[in-house]
Amino acid sequence: MTRPAQIQAYDVWLSPEQFWSSHICNRTPVVLKGTEFSAELGSLSRWTDEYLARKASTAFLSVEHRDSPGDSFGKGSKLPIQFGDFLKRLQQHDDSIYLSSQQLRTARDGYPECLGQPLTLLAADFPLRPKLMGGLLPQQINIWMGAAKNGASSGLHHDYHDNLYILLRGQKRFRLFPPSQAPNMYTHGAVAQIHPNGRIVYEGQGRVGADGADRGEVERWQQRRHAEQRLSAAEAACTHGDQGAEEEMAAAEAELEALLESSLVSGRPAKRAKRNHPADKASAEEQHSGEDLSNNTSDEKDDEDYESASDFEHVSNLEDDFRDDYQDSGDEERCNAEAAMGLLSHRGHSNGAMEPDPSPRNFSQIDLSQPQDQLAKKFPKFPGLKAAQEVELEAGQMLYLPAGWFHEVTSFSEAPSQTHLALNYWFQPPDNLDASPAGMAKPYRSEFWPTLWAERHQGDLAKRS
Repeated sequence: MTRPAQIQAYDVWLSPEQFWSSHICNRTPVVLKGTEFSAELGSLSRWTDEYLARKASTAFLSVEHRDSPGDSFGKGSKLPIQFGDFLKRLQQHDDSIYLSSQQLRTARDGYPECLGQPLTLLAADFPLRPKLMGGLLPQQINIWMGAAKNGASSGLHHDYHDNLYILLRGQKRFRLFPPSQAPNMYTHGAVAQIHPNGRIVYEGQGRVGADGADRGEVERWQQRRHAEQRLSAAEAACTHGDQGAEEEMAAAEAELEALLESSLVSGRPAKRAKRNHPADKASAEEQHSGEDLSNNTSDEKDDEDYESASDFEHVSNLEDDFRDDYQDSGDEERCNAEAAMGLLSHRGHSNGAMEPDPSPRNFSQIDLSQPQDQLAKKFPKFPGLKAAQEVELEAGQMLYLPAGWFHEVTSFSEAPSQTHLALNYWFQPPDNLDASPAGMAKPYRSEFWPTLWAERHQGDLAKRS
């Protein structure tokens, strides 16, 4: 077999238009080695341990913990710790702890927020939407930090989102296989579909579109928006005293109520639009379990009406995605996915830690550290390491990895800090792969993600985008 071409690397910065047409649309990984990104991300160079402690030492975290260097992160316990104490332990070369994705609060639209701690206290140092990524919308932003002098492997897996990975300290080795190799990767899940953009769907995940949204959910969202628009028009007609307006408003109300009831039954988040008409008033319901999954405080409960008793839970397909994406790691892609979903479900240890799913669907059964001849016998369809594209990422460099690309990541610390540190963005994968500037401005065929983003990030957050 001919060894695959090396991943392209640039020493100069690309414009968003060039980046979109050359790599995002073509779904090809790329390394950016130039330092010109400092204009937008330059504040990340301030992230020394002293700076991080000064800004975010009080942040409460739940970090991965392992009993011995031979153990894998994620299979042991989760340790509650303040960020300042975590930094002190890393400074003492403690390689038993690892900062991965943190629990996310659930926003009022029923989806997780983009940032967890400690990034909520460091948010002024980076943009929510890097200009390089054009119209792509973030799903989550994460910080990853640990000590791994001898290297720590993530295991072979793929993600469900486009990844912009910014390495700030240490070194990373990525071994990559394209989504087309999914049938040969011996994943724990059974592959049902590979979308043209590389988004992989597994049996049991339902009707997931190329942009990662559940198609049934999008259909219900479209129906609710249409019903809300119909009701708004009827209210305006009532205000003007139009003939038949009251009958139309009653019909529109009934339609909206039926759709909201349907969302309640399906377990989908269904936020009711606020109305001034008395008939539209509904009692606000925010159902919290004993664990207070949303982390909301009482002063955040405003007069927005929630029709679904499971507003602060999420739907099965999205839960599967998060759980499968980021578990069980010596690196970031193996973080605890229940944390990423705002703790949708609990599998507890005696110390209150989360017990990870041992077999996330998007992880391969193949251990690349094993001898290749043994792997060839046990996994005959696996093309072997000779088919992998390899990337050595240094501090100050970035890697773009489209959704669905299989990768094994090995992390190495470096002197003088003896730690590795990275920031990454996960973006909803684009399903409109038009290479023109118009495609870059509208990377999603549906208005589902763009509308949710716009509604969530009005006001102060929108000013940072």
